[in-house]
Amino acid sequence: MEHFVINGTTQIWTHIDEYQNKDKPFLLMCGGGPGINDGLSGCAPFLNNHLNTIRFNQRGCGSSTADGKYDIITTIDDIETIRKFYNVEKRFLLGHSWGANVTLFYALKYPQFCKGIVYLCGIGVQNNDDWNTEFKKNAEIETDLLEKEITKGYGNKL
Repeated sequence: MEHFVINGTTQIWTHIDEYQNKDKPFLLMCGGGPGINDGLSGCAPFLNNHLNTIRFNQRGCGSSTADGKYDIITTIDDIETIRKFYNVEKRFLLGHSWGANVTLFYALKYPQFCKGIVYLCGIGVQNNDDWNTEFKKNAEIETDLLEKEITKGYGNKL
């Protein structure tokens, strides 16, 4: 069943399994992005026998309001608003890619509402500049070595 959860002036599109069973745990599914629609919709049918799944489109995606507030703090607040809307005390969180980090930071802020996290292909807790600088340095070295090998091995044949 689709619902719009209102957070301030923003409408967040959500979907909850229509055959809910209060005896089954709840699972909020947070897709990647930011800026990607409900990319986990294909997984939900496989989980619905064991869990009540809740999915949503992040702000600016799909049927959710585009308002320019796409930071992680706002997304965490949206997830908490969704929890309150569905009146779920505790639930599991599943996040993929950027969504994995969102669920991790949500759990750090609201541990009392989390039973556990499924962290799929997250980018980890890091300073992006650290890996980016190292990557660029290594890429320059590899490019120089490759050019030398090509020139040495093939001369002007390329």
